[in-house]
Amino acid sequence: MSAEIVKKILEEEGKKAYEVARNVILSEKLDYVPLRQALEYFICELWPNFQHPALLSLACKSVHGDPNSTTLMGASLILLTGAADVHDDVVDQSKVKNGKLTVFGKFGRDLALLVGDALIMMGYVLLSEACEGFPKEKRRKIISLVKKLFSKWATR
Repeated sequence: MSAEIVKKILEEEGKKAYEVARNVILSEKLDYVPLRQALEYFICELWPNFQHPALLSLACKSVHGDPNSTTLMGASLILLTGAADVHDDVVDQSKVKNGKLTVFGKFGRDLALLVGDALIMMGYVLLSEACEGFPKEKRRKIISLVKKLFSKWATR
C-alpha cells in the first residue's frame, strides 16, 4: 500500500473528529483578538491532524465497534496533542516546521504559551464530554491514561 493511500485513509477516518476540533476552536468567543487569530492559524494552517483520531476510529472498527462513537475522543486528542506540539515548539524555540511558521515563530513565545494552554483546556473539556456516557471506572481509567501520557510527554 502506498503512502498516499495510507494518507487518504487516515484523512477519511479522522476527518469528522478534525472538523469537531476545528469547530470548537473557531466557535470559541475570545475577546483577545491575537489569541483568537493564533488559534485560528494553528487549526486552519498548521494542524490538520487526522492520524490520531483515525487510529482511534480504525481500532474501534477492528473490534466491530461504531467508529462514530470515537469522534469526540478523537477531537480531544487533536487538541491535546496540538497543545503538546505548540508547547514543544516554545521549549525547542522552533520557528519553522514543515516549511510553515509555527505558532511560536509567527506569534511569539507568550502567545504560543496561551495557545497551548487554551488547547489543553479545550481538549480536556472535550475529553470529559466524550467520557460522559461511560461508567465511572471506565471514565477514570481513560482520563488517568491521558494524564499519564501527557506527563510522559512533558518529562521526556
